[in-house]
Amino acid sequence: MKITKEWLRKKDACPEGYEWWSENCNHLKTIKEQIKVLSEYNFEWAIWVLIKIMNKRQNLRFAIYCAKLVLPIFEKKYPADNRPGNAIKAAEKVLERNTKKNRNTAAYAAFAAADADTADWTAVWAAARAAARAARAANADPSIKNKIINYSLRLINN
Repeated sequence: MKITKEWLRKKDACPEGYEWWSENCNHLKTIKEQIKVLSEYNFEWAIWVLIKIMNKRQNLRFAIYCAKLVLPIFEKKYPADNRPGNAIKAAEKVLERNTKKNRNTAAYAAFAAADADTADWTAVWAAARAAARAARAANADPSIKNKIINYSLRLINN
């Protein structure tokens, strides 16, 4: 698969992103090349594209991965708050066994985590926001961004 202008149009890309993509990425031959260039320009746009490519299971894996990346940062700041960790564990149970009970438990845990008294956490279900906040929570640490991009590219290539 190659991301094209037509694909972006079908996915309702914002006009600014569409134009930037057309000028800077449309000529690149692989998704990996396209995403690497895009992520250097606008990390959140790159995550948006990746999320649109992924299926539900890949999105859940991606959200869990991103949440785990920043969990130590959260736990250091809020050592007594186990809600985000519980949300991650609940989401992992959905990956192991996708039952209605596990989905409901994960949803409740995610809502509780989103309710945590902090601006640097989001519910594990919101994969795009989890990735963006993962980068922000680490003060836009390039190594965190690279881990997120590389993991997502591995997910879509499997």
